[in-house]
Amino acid sequence: MQHRTPPEGSTESEREEALRTLALVLDHAVDVILRYGADQRVLWASPSLLTTFGYDPADVVGRRFRLAYGEDIAAMSAEFAAMIAEGRSEGLFRCRVQHADGSLRHAEVNVGLIWDSHGQLDSSVAVFRDVTAQVQAEASLAESEARYRLLAENASDVVTQTD
Repeated sequence: MQHRTPPEGSTESEREEALRTLALVLDHAVDVILRYGADQRVLWASPSLLTTFGYDPADVVGRRFRLAYGEDIAAMSAEFAAMIAEGRSEGLFRCRVQHADGSLRHAEVNVGLIWDSHGQLDSSVAVFRDVTAQVQAEASLAESEARYRLLAENASDVVTQTD
């Protein structure tokens, strides 16, 4: 992820319009965006945190807040540490998220690390996309394929498939 600002030489009006556009995009994004400081405290949370996972952004800003659930927390923490150690700026993960109502969801998480001019971690941005429906569809397909395979492998009749 690169940090982008209006180009130098932009007029004040152009900068204000760029900031208005950015605010509109962030306010209406479906994906959940969390910006963390180097101390892992939330600096900013998108409004979609409430609509997607049931948590009020105002309640998580300023504290250490993890959306990952169960053993996925340790796995993501280990991968995050590896990203830092290797100096990588991006990572893509899947994890489970516990919704505020207690239900479990599945998320794809794109993490971007922001480094300061001295090569130290300044902050990070995590973008969570709810992929629960996709994970459920994948599980249903795998179950259907397993059932078909079991039938085909154990049938005493000859089974053929034609187009």
